[in-house]
Amino acid sequence: MNGASQNQVSAALATNIRVVASADPRGDLSAPVIRALQGFESSSAHGNQLVAAAPVRSNSAVVGAVEVRSTLGNVDSVLGDLRRQMAVALGVGALVAGALGFWRARSVARPIHRLTVSARSLATNGFGSAQPDHVLVMPRANDELAELTRAFGDMRTRVQRELDRRDAFVADASHELRTPLASIRGAVEILQDGGAERPEVRQRFLGLLQVETDRLLDLVESLLSLETATGHGSSAHEQVDVQGLVDEVVHQLQPLAVGQQIELVALNTQSCRPTIQGDGKKLGQLLVNLVDNALAHAPAGSTVSVATSVIESAHICRIDVIDDGPGVAAADRERVFDRFVRVDSARSRNIGGAGLGLAIARTIADARGATIELLAGPNEHGTIARFEVPLLAEVHS
Repeated sequence: MNGASQNQVSAALATNIRVVASADPRGDLSAPVIRALQGFESSSAHGNQLVAAAPVRSNSAVVGAVEVRSTLGNVDSVLGDLRRQMAVALGVGALVAGALGFWRARSVARPIHRLTVSARSLATNGFGSAQPDHVLVMPRANDELAELTRAFGDMRTRVQRELDRRDAFVADASHELRTPLASIRGAVEILQDGGAERPEVRQRFLGLLQVETDRLLDLVESLLSLETATGHGSSAHEQVDVQGLVDEVVHQLQPLAVGQQIELVALNTQSCRPTIQGDGKKLGQLLVNLVDNALAHAPAGSTVSVATSVIESAHICRIDVIDDGPGVAAADRERVFDRFVRVDSARSRNIGGAGLGLAIARTIADARGATIELLAGPNEHGTIARFEVPLLAEVHS
């Protein structure tokens, strides 16, 4: 590249770009230009100046170099813009993250607050409270906190149900105790007012005292039995011979049946001896209550049968207590298992008990995974009290 050509090219380029010939005698060549004349691209920075140079070749020979000079002010401007943009982006991101964090914290704290308010309401007002803050809003989510809320609600419902049952039980028990106590008090007052001096009056009211005292003892014993019906004794997992248990109960209640002129028989329709697992004492109490209930309703001269059978397809043992009494209406067959319920108007307190026998039987059955129900007797006459319990093993003859 000659001097004229070099000057023409340099004049056409920007002021920060120049062309240097390989034979340029000037001694102010920068280090990048010197490296470019040697055939290498190079750049360097001096203070606020940035210099870059590249070789110019002709037929593979280096004939010159192109030098570009620029100040770092442009770079600083670009970096400044980048810094400002990053600062704005970080600020916006921080605001968004803060808003999202606050919203999430509120969404987590809200159900916790509801749980706290509900727990405080229960502690202050009791489970029967109708205060607005007593209502627990169930969440729609499926996270751990929602599961905790649902568990709390279920617990509260179960406790409330048990408290309602307890209150009903106390009210019913108080009602049942009030009648014999009132009779005893009246008899004592009559005897104290001079009735004891008259033999016929004394004999009459002493007999009434004996009857009402026996009734109180029976009621207390029934209440204790109901309280312990769900308990599992040390023999709760023993193997029980069902037919042997039925024969024992029938033998135990035979004198009562004879006194009422009722024939009490035990039947085994399949000539087998099924075995179940449970507490023989509790199961015996259950059968005693069923048979006693049947004897209370069966008329004199009739038969009460206790039939044992095996339903092999369902692997259960079935015991049917069948009587020839007046029967129970279909609408009342479930209610009779409630405490202190007497649906038979013909069954007075002088004949029946406290209305706890079937309730005790149901409680024992429920606690042991068994079922008990009342059905209409053969030809819709009489009643069948059916008890079904899973078999422990294959039946044997």
